[in-house]
Amino acid sequence: MAEKWLSTGARVCGVDPAADPSTVPNGAEVIKCGSEEMPFGDQEFDVITSRAVLEHLEKPDRMFYEFYRVLKAGVV
Repeated sequence: MAEKWLSTGARVCGVDPAADPSTVPNGAEVIKCGSEEMPFGDQEFDVITSRAVLEHLEKPDRMFYEFYRVLKAGVV
Protein backbone atom coordinates (compact mmCIF):
# COMPACT_ATOMS: atom_id res chain seq x y z
CA MET A 1 0.00 0.00 0.00
CA ALA A 2 2.87 2.40 0.78
CA GLU A 3 4.26 2.11 -2.75
CA LYS A 4 0.87 2.96 -4.25
CA TRP A 5 0.52 6.11 -2.12
CA LEU A 6 4.13 7.11 -2.83
CA SER A 7 3.44 6.90 -6.56
CA THR A 8 0.79 9.63 -6.12
CA GLY A 9 3.27 11.96 -4.43
CA ALA A 10 1.70 11.48 -1.00
CA ARG A 11 3.70 11.63 2.21
CA VAL A 12 3.86 8.09 3.61
CA CYS A 13 4.83 7.58 7.21
CA GLY A 14 4.87 4.35 9.21
CA VAL A 15 4.78 4.05 12.99
CA ASP A 16 5.96 0.82 14.60
CA PRO A 17 7.77 0.11 17.89
CA ALA A 18 9.74 -2.64 16.12
CA ALA A 19 10.30 -0.71 12.90
CA ASP A 20 12.86 -2.05 10.45
CA PRO A 21 13.76 0.73 8.00
CA SER A 22 15.19 -1.81 5.54
CA THR A 23 11.65 -3.10 4.85
CA VAL A 24 10.22 0.33 4.03
CA PRO A 25 9.96 1.52 0.40
CA ASN A 26 12.19 4.42 -0.67
CA GLY A 27 10.52 7.71 0.06
CA ALA A 28 8.50 6.46 3.04
CA GLU A 29 9.29 7.56 6.58
CA VAL A 30 9.40 5.06 9.41
CA ILE A 31 9.27 6.11 13.04
CA LYS A 32 10.12 3.68 15.79
CA CYS A 33 7.37 4.33 18.32
CA GLY A 34 3.98 3.05 19.35
CA SER A 35 0.65 4.22 17.96
CA GLU A 36 -0.55 5.28 21.40
CA GLU A 37 1.66 8.40 21.38
CA MET A 38 2.48 9.48 17.86
CA PRO A 39 5.05 12.27 17.36
CA PHE A 40 2.93 14.30 14.95
CA GLY A 41 1.06 17.55 15.15
CA ASP A 42 -2.70 17.82 15.29
CA GLN A 43 -4.59 17.31 12.00
CA GLU A 44 -1.47 16.37 10.04
CA PHE A 45 -2.78 13.43 7.97
CA ASP A 46 -5.58 12.79 5.46
CA VAL A 47 -5.60 8.99 5.81
CA ILE A 48 -4.51 6.44 8.40
CA THR A 49 -4.38 2.70 7.87
CA SER A 50 -3.70 0.05 10.46
CA ARG A 51 -3.13 -3.68 10.15
CA ALA A 52 -2.55 -6.30 12.83
CA VAL A 53 -2.27 -3.75 15.64
CA LEU A 54 -5.28 -3.87 17.98
CA GLU A 55 -4.54 -7.30 19.42
CA HIS A 56 -1.13 -6.07 20.61
CA LEU A 57 -2.33 -3.00 22.52
CA GLU A 58 -3.12 -2.76 26.21
CA LYS A 59 -5.08 0.47 25.68
CA PRO A 60 -6.48 0.54 22.13
CA ASP A 61 -8.63 3.55 23.02
CA ARG A 62 -5.41 5.58 23.28
CA MET A 63 -4.50 4.66 19.69
CA PHE A 64 -7.93 5.71 18.44
CA TYR A 65 -7.57 9.03 20.28
CA GLU A 66 -4.23 9.58 18.51
CA PHE A 67 -5.80 8.70 15.16
CA TYR A 68 -8.52 11.26 15.81
CA ARG A 69 -5.95 13.86 16.88
CA VAL A 70 -3.63 13.55 13.87
CA LEU A 71 -6.35 13.21 11.20
CA LYS A 72 -7.40 16.38 9.43
CA ALA A 73 -10.92 17.52 10.29
CA GLY A 74 -13.56 17.18 7.61
CA VAL A 75 -11.60 14.86 5.31
CA VAL A 76 -13.82 12.16 3.82
